[in-house]
Amino acid sequence: MANESAPKAPIDQEVQQYAEQVKEDLSPTTGGFLGGILDGIGDISNKITAVAAAARAGQFAVSPDKAEAMTKELNNTLDTIDQMRSQVEVISRETPLGRGYAEQIGSTNASVGQTAADVLVEFAQRVATLRDSVRQSVANYRRVDDENAGGLEA
Repeated sequence: MANESAPKAPIDQEVQQYAEQVKEDLSPTTGGFLGGILDGIGDISNKITAVAAAARAGQFAVSPDKAEAMTKELNNTLDTIDQMRSQVEVISRETPLGRGYAEQIGSTNASVGQTAADVLVEFAQRVATLRDSVRQSVANYRRVDDENAGGLEA
């Protein structure tokens, strides 16, 4: 039986340090790589929420031809997000790398994958909200256009 108080081999220390660094770099709470992505998506989500509120209030109007082009691009974005979600399912699984620190890395991989999957679901919902707001903005455009046309008639 090995002595548990024996110092770790240098390679074990390096592996542990690497596992801890990867976990920190990918953590959404430490501002690492994933944290930066989440911040960017959060900013986009806030802007989408503002556009949706403006459309509901009648303050956002887009011509029908522009709205059609925007809707097409937003639908393409939703299709891309769906493709990304299916790919993220693969990285959401725990990676069987072995025991000890390798197991920690496998768990971290799965955690990062699950976070990415959750973010993509939320982002898809926001893009769909934006698409619906663009559609609503056409009604706002027509209303303003009709009001302005009524003022020209004499």
